[in-house]
Amino acid sequence: MAANVSQPVTVMSVKQDITSWIRNARAVPKAPCQKGYFVSNSGCIPCPDKCASCSSPNECIECKYGFYGNLCDHKCSSGCKDDVCDMITGNCSCKETHVGHYCKMCVPRKFGHDCEFDCPKECLTCDINGNCTVCNTGYFGVKCKCSNRCLDNKCDRLTGLCYRCKPFFKWPCAHCVDGKYGVNCERDCPSNCLSCLSDTNCTKCRDGFYGQFCNLTCPQNCLDSCNSSGYCNNCKHGYHGKLCNKKCSKRCLQDNCFMNGNCAQCTAGVYGKRCEHTCPLQCQKCTSKAFCVSCTNGYFSHNCSKQCSYCKNNTSCNIKTGQCEHCSDGMYGSKCEFHKCPSNCFNVSCNADSGMCYNGCKKDYWGKYCNKRCPHNCLNNTCSEENGTCSHGCVNEYHGNTCECPRDCICNSSGNCSRCVNDNFYAPLCDQVCSYLCLNRTCDFFTGNCNKGCKLGYFGNKCNRTVNPNGISSSLLQPIHIVLLIVSLVILILVAVIMGIFLITSYITKQKELVTGSFSGSLTYRQVRRSQEILPSERNSRIF
Repeated sequence: MAANVSQPVTVMSVKQDITSWIRNARAVPKAPCQKGYFVSNSGCIPCPDKCASCSSPNECIECKYGFYGNLCDHKCSSGCKDDVCDMITGNCSCKETHVGHYCKMCVPRKFGHDCEFDCPKECLTCDINGNCTVCNTGYFGVKCKCSNRCLDNKCDRLTGLCYRCKPFFKWPCAHCVDGKYGVNCERDCPSNCLSCLSDTNCTKCRDGFYGQFCNLTCPQNCLDSCNSSGYCNNCKHGYHGKLCNKKCSKRCLQDNCFMNGNCAQCTAGVYGKRCEHTCPLQCQKCTSKAFCVSCTNGYFSHNCSKQCSYCKNNTSCNIKTGQCEHCSDGMYGSKCEFHKCPSNCFNVSCNADSGMCYNGCKKDYWGKYCNKRCPHNCLNNTCSEENGTCSHGCVNEYHGNTCECPRDCICNSSGNCSRCVNDNFYAPLCDQVCSYLCLNRTCDFFTGNCNKGCKLGYFGNKCNRTVNPNGISSSLLQPIHIVLLIVSLVILILVAVIMGIFLITSYITKQKELVTGSFSGSLTYRQVRRSQEILPSERNSRIF
C-alpha cells in the first residue's frame, strides 16, 4: 500500500486553484447546501463529524452538542448543564453538582467523576475518592474524627479540642475528674483517693491520707497533707520535722519555725539559726555578738553600749549616730545636747536638730523660733506663726495683712498709707480735712493743697486768697490798708496837736495885743507862718 505523500503548497498552486474555482463558479451556477454540508467544486461536501455547520473542512460555524473549538474537536465538561458550552472558550453554566469556569469541580460534600456521590458527613470537602480534604465543623484530623471523649463527638476542626467534654471528663477531656476512673470515667475511685488509675492504684490521696490505697492517716501535726511515704509536706504552727512531731524553740518569735527547725525570726535579745545565742546587753536584735540591728530605748552603737542623751521620755535614738527622734521638753540639737529651746516656743519644745518651735508659739509671737512679735493692731494679739499676718482680724478698724493700715487709708505693699479712702481728707493718718474752698473739697494727700482747683473767687495752693472787683488780690491790699490807717491816725494826732497849739497861741496873742497891738500882730503872723513851714516836715518825718 502506497503512502499518501502530501504535495507542498506554493503561491503558484494556490493562485491556480483560485482561478480554477472562479471559472467553475462562472460556468456552473450552484444551489446552497443543506446544514451539515459546505459547497465545493464537486458539490456539497459533509462537514467534519463534530460540526453542526461549516464553511469549509477547516472551519466550523456551529458545533454539535457537547463540543467546542474551531473544528469542534474539544468535548464540553461533563459538568456543563445540558452538555452546552461556549463554542470558543468552552465556558458553560454548571450543573447543580459542579462549579468552576469549565464546571470540572464538584460542589462541597460531593465527589466522583460526575460528582454523583456525597462526601462523608465529617467532610466539608473531599477528593475524587471520597477522602476528606477539609473537615466539617465539629470534626478534626486526617479522618475528620474527634476524640471519643468529646460530647456529641464535636470538636474544633483546627485544634481538635472538644467543645465540651463527656460527663466525668475534665478539660481538655484527657483525664477523668477527681474520684473517677475507667475508659469513660464511669467508675468511682476508693473512698480516700482524690484521683486513681484503678481501684487498687491511687495517684493522689485526700488531705490527711497516704499510701497506695490512701488508707493510711498522716501524722496529726501535718498541715493538710503528707507524701506517699507519710512525711508531712508542711507542719502546723509551732512544729517541725518530717513527721511534724517536734516543737519549735521557745526563742523563735511567736513559735514560728521552718520544717528543719530553724526559726523564722528570733525573740528580742537572741540570735542564730535556732536563736540559740544571746545578744549583747541592751541589744534588742542582733545578727552576731558584735553587731546589733536594734537597741533598747536609750542606747545606740554597733553593740548598743552607748547611751542616748536627752531623748524624749527615753525614746530611741539612731543606732549609728545617736541622734534623737524627739528631744525632751526644752532640749534640742541632733543629740538633744542644747539645753534651751526658744522661750516663746509653745510648751518650750522645739525641733531636735534645728531648735525651731515645732508645736507653735506662745500668744503674741511668730516665726520659726517664735522670736518676732505680732503686729500691735492684731485682734487678741494673735497672728499667723508662719508670716506674722493678723489671722483673726484687726482692732480699731485698722486693716491690711498686718493691721498697719489706719481705718480711712489705702496702704501700699509696705503698709504705708498712700492715699485716703475719702478724697476730702489728707495727711499720713487721713485725719486732716481738705479746705472747704477746694474744688469738690479734694486736696493733695501729702500737702493738703487744692490740686483740682478752687471755688470761684479764691486762689492759691490752699485757696485761701480772694480776688477784689478790680482784679487785685485782697490779700495783697491788706498791708496797704494797715499803713494808710496808721498814717491817718498820725495825721489826726498832728492836726489835734496843731489845733491845740493854735488855740493856745491865739489866746496868748490876744493877751499880748492888749499891750502892743502891732507887735503882737506881727508875732502872730510869724508864729502862724512858722507853724505852716514846720508842719509838712513833721508830717513827712512821721509818715516815713
